[in-house]
Parts: sequence; structure tokens; C-alpha cells
Amino acid sequence: MIYPRRLLAFVALLAALLSSAHASSDDALIAVVRAVAAERGDAPEPEAALSAAPVSPTPPNISTLRPLHSVSENPYLARLVAGARTYLASPAGTSAWPKLTATSPAFFNLIGASDQDTRGTAARLEAFLWLFAHPDSPLRHDPAVLEAFLRRAHTYTDGISAASAAGTLKAGQLLLDDFAIAPASSALREFAALYPGLVLPAQRASWDRALRIAADTMMGKADGRPGNYANIDLALSVQLLNFGLHLKDEKLLARSRELLHAQSANILPDGGTHYIWSQNESPGYHDVVAHFIARTYEITGDAAALAMLRRLEWYGPVSVGRFGEYWTSPSWKHTWNGGEFATGGEPVISVTGNPWVRGMLRPPAADAPLRGWESARSPIAWWRADVAPRPLPDNYTLLDRNIAGPRAWYGRFNYAATLRPIPLNEPGHATLIGAQVLRPDFSRGVLLMGVYPRVYLGGDRANPRSFAWLTSGLQSTSALGRTWSAFSANYQPHTFGSSQKGKLVPWRARQLWLGLPDRIVGILDIAPESATTAAAKIEGLVRLGIGGTVRGPKQSLMQTAPGRYTFGDLQVILHETGFAAAAIETTPFRVPSAPFADLVLSDPAPVSGPRRFVVEIRPAYVTTDAIIRAAAGTAGLRVIVGAKTFTLRPDAPRDPAAPDRLPVEVESPDPADHAPAWPDFQALLSSTSESSKPAK
Repeated sequence: MIYPRRLLAFVALLAALLSSAHASSDDALIAVVRAVAAERGDAPEPEAALSAAPVSPTPPNISTLRPLHSVSENPYLARLVAGARTYLASPAGTSAWPKLTATSPAFFNLIGASDQDTRGTAARLEAFLWLFAHPDSPLRHDPAVLEAFLRRAHTYTDGISAASAAGTLKAGQLLLDDFAIAPASSALREFAALYPGLVLPAQRASWDRALRIAADTMMGKADGRPGNYANIDLALSVQLLNFGLHLKDEKLLARSRELLHAQSANILPDGGTHYIWSQNESPGYHDVVAHFIARTYEITGDAAALAMLRRLEWYGPVSVGRFGEYWTSPSWKHTWNGGEFATGGEPVISVTGNPWVRGMLRPPAADAPLRGWESARSPIAWWRADVAPRPLPDNYTLLDRNIAGPRAWYGRFNYAATLRPIPLNEPGHATLIGAQVLRPDFSRGVLLMGVYPRVYLGGDRANPRSFAWLTSGLQSTSALGRTWSAFSANYQPHTFGSSQKGKLVPWRARQLWLGLPDRIVGILDIAPESATTAAAKIEGLVRLGIGGTVRGPKQSLMQTAPGRYTFGDLQVILHETGFAAAAIETTPFRVPSAPFADLVLSDPAPVSGPRRFVVEIRPAYVTTDAIIRAAAGTAGLRVIVGAKTFTLRPDAPRDPAAPDRLPVEVESPDPADHAPAWPDFQALLSSTSESSKPAK
């Protein structure tokens, strides 16, 4: 049904265009402004002096006009233009948007398939502004682009004021979702600064009111924050920056700078950031952090932002590699399992010229599907055609300082362990070690998402709050060579409480692990804290999966022989268990089609004494068996593979020169097994001849 208001607006626009066939493009743009106002029922304001000319000289702090490094070879420019043209030719791209009031029915949603999601709308606002304003845009000053922008901009600002009047506006939610209002505020501010003549005076007053409401609401969220929640604090910093520039409010601008500059303390030695507090990086948020730092630099040129971008340089090569993992994420964030190729994106490549990051991040192909086309706006000005890709090295073990533990890549097999000490008031690690085997094409395969002892407290076994297993008071020692790693750890388990630390249980857990190029071997032990500790249901768990948001083919955990199991390309071998039984359970994960496959070790009744198990996990293509000899508890571990023997002695006297180093004896004919550990990733690269060859 065509409503009379929209019909009148359409007739007005058609008449204006037909009567000015030889009129300038400026007149066509002004006709769009009035037509959009008419379809919304805004007052016509015939006396308003409209102008399509951008402000001259160009106002400061305009990220939209950042010059491109490359135009003709820029894949993001091609994608942005192609996506916009397809979108603008679709019903979603040509539909009118309503004027919202406090009594309007719900219009926006946060994330969805409709065209009314706030995050998508905000991203499209930025995309349309770039296409309309940038000198290198083939759609510069296109009336259809302007129409799409104005419709969304007016309704977005309507929505803020309407929600405020209705008492439903909340910081961090829907229209003020941090990942929506940050780009929306950029687009609204920069359009108003560049093209004040394309907004009717009453509309400009409406925008000003909405941005003032948003600023006051989000400032309430920003006040008092210490700056240790990287992705949210940086989103807030961008929001307050835009609000402050638009409203000329120095208090907002000062708080924006404080939140930005606080992030310097969150960056880790190998380019990761603390997700929050003292926690490890959550890979799915790494590129978000880099994006907001880059956007701030685009707007302000702040030298601190540029320095932070440079410090993110090595995160992708060190902590992501061929395919990212998320078992080292904060214990309540492992379900947010994006970031398989997190690198910091084009801004990091642009400011560092790093060829290994370039090799990890391939730009969109010309024939790639156009879904999400609007996201091409963010990297468009950072793309450099002069950075040639180089492949990552292979066959190495090193210390990943982003997780404070070893990380290894050997072909398709990858393992990593986090030993980061977490303060007692924060949730601990969900697992100390995990592993994955990629598919032959190096896409997502199968994962060891966790291996640990736990206490079952009763209740729904699919609910993580029914168990205590996370680490509290973690103490560890470790040692690394060039081909192996080892660590010992002890801690007190606590229950799951999402981002709040759960309750401690009166048990102590210990783990002792050896990592080799083709397997990991561990002793896992749990014992009562004292003689008065009540009996409890104690379990051992080996948790396997295929991913979540990005997942590999469906797999089944199957027993192939006594103590031997397979899960796709992973083998699990129980060399010893003090538990009475082993069972296979399925536990829901992020999506119904990709649950965890759990190997659960248990006893039929509560126990009051210690329990332990010795487990080996290796790729299915490894056929050489190891001889495993485990001393009592976690007092020692000896692993013999062929002619090589590795002996871990956590209770042996320490080297006075390295008191924190776990004593490890290596007997091997291979000189590489005796070589010292790489001091950092760059040292590994400098010694790898492959690193000097361009990727094919």
C-alpha cells in the first residue's frame, strides 16, 4: 500500500526532477532533501536556504575524506561501490523510512536479517556518506545515495529522541549499542559538518537534540571507567569524540582522550590486548579494537593512536597463525569464536608494511558475495597495494607472550597453553591447554577445547554452573626448547559464573604437560584440600569440538580400542586413569549442529581421595606410539618417542640461574631438540629461509 504522504513525496520528487532536466546536480540533491522531508511529514520550510555544496575549506576531523593509498587497485573500493549499487537497486535500498515518535511501534532491532538492525544501519550510514562525499567515489553526489543516507539518518535520530521520551533509551543497547552508535555518530557528525545545506533547519535541530541525549546517556556509562575494557572503552572513546566535536563539548572530548590513551597499558608484548582486566585476548574482538583505534586516528591524527596500531603488529602472526583458536580466550568468551584470521586488519598493514600480516589477510575477491558490503568502508583508505604477502613459517614452538604460554605449529597440528596468572578476584582459565588439527586445505577441522579435572556439583550437566573446574590462584613453571614445551601448574578449582568469579571448592588440581611437534601428553590430578574435605563427585574431562560460528565437518567421538578414541583427525589415548568408568557425552555449544563431544571419566559414587589420569592427544595421522611413564601424582613424566626421551621433573632442584624454569631433561640425536627457545617471533622469522619468499 502506498500511503498518501509517500505518494505526495514521490510526485514532488518526480516533478522536481522532470522540470529541471537541465538543472545542475545541486538542484537534484536539494530536491531529494525536500522529497525525503515530505515523505516523513516534516515541515516543508520553503524559506530554508539549502545548498548542496560541501563546506569550503574542508572542516577538520573528517575521517570520510582520508585520501586513498590506491584507487585503481583498491579491492575495498570496488566492493563498496558494487555492494551499494546492488543494494540501492533492491527494495530495501529504495524503501522510505518512517518518522518515529514516542508512541511509534518498535522499528529497530540490534542484529538481524532485516534492514532495520542498528549495527547494520550505522555501518550503512558510514558507507553511504563515504560514497556520497569522497572525491574518489564513482557515486559522489549521487541523489540515490543521498536519499538512502538521509532516510536512515533521520529515522536513527528520531529513534534516539523517541526512546528517550518513552523512557526506554539505555546506554549500550539498541540505538545506543556501542558498536552501532560509534559509527552512527561518526556519520551524522561528519555529514552535518560537510553538508550543512542538505539538512533542513528543523532537522538539524532534531539531530542536535538526539546527539545531545546520546552524549549525556553514554557519558553516564563512560564516567568512572578505568579504561581496562578495551573494545567497549574504545567504542565509547569514538562516540564521545564525535559527540564532543559536534556539540563543541570539551568535557566529552577530554573523556574520549582519556579512554583512548588508557588502552596503551592494555597492549601485550606480542600485539594482543587484554580483553578486560587481566584476561587474555578474545580473538573475535581484536579487529574491533584495531578498528576503533584506527578510526580515532583518522579523525584526530592522535600520535598515541598511531603508536598503538604499530604495537598490534605481531598479534596475527604470533597468536593466530594459520587459523585462530579460542580455548585461550577468557573463560566466558570461548563461545564468541570469530577472529579466525584476526590481525588488526588493513590499518596495521598500512602503518607497518608487515608482509606476514598481509599474507594472512587477503582482501575480498572481485567475485565474492556482496553480503556485508558496507564493511568495506572501514579499510578502504588503509589499503596499500605495495605490500607483498609472505607466508608464515611452519614447524616451530615458541613463547606466545599474549597468552603467557607456549604455542606451536607443525603443519596442520597446532597446540597452545596459557599460563597467565589471573588475580584472585577474576574468573580463571577454562583450560590450560588445547589443540587443533586443521583440514588438509587448512580450514577449520577438529579441536581439543579443554582437558581438566572437575567437580560435579549436581544439576543439569549441560549447564556449566553445575561444575567447578576453572583455575584460581594458578601457579606454574615452564620450559621451552625450539621443538618442545613443558609446564607444571597447580590451582584451586572454582565454579563457572560467567564474567563473575564463581565459588571455590576445597580441592586442589595439578597438571604436568609436555608438548611435542606431533602430540601433547599430560598428567592431570585432583586431590582434596585437607583431610576434612567432604567426598565429592570428581570427574576427568577431555572436551572436543568442531567449532561454532565457523565450524568444520560434523564428527563423532568413537572408541577404537581400550583407552583409545578418535574424533575426526584427533586421537585421544588414555594411558592411565584412576577413575572407574569412561563415557561419551554430548554437551550443547554455540550452535545446535556443533555440540561438544565429551570424554568423561568418573566414579559411581562420591570420592574423598585423589584421582588422576594420564592422556595423550595427537593427530590421527600420527602412527608412532609413545611410551609414557608417570611418577606418583605429578612428580614426574617421561615420554619416549622413538630415539627421543623427554623427562619432566617438577620437584627436582632448580637451576639457580633460572629458578622459574621447569627442570626438563632431553635425550635426542636431533640437534634441534637441544637448541634454545626462540626469544621471539621475529628471531624465528630471521632464521627461516621460507620467510623471505613471497607467497604464491
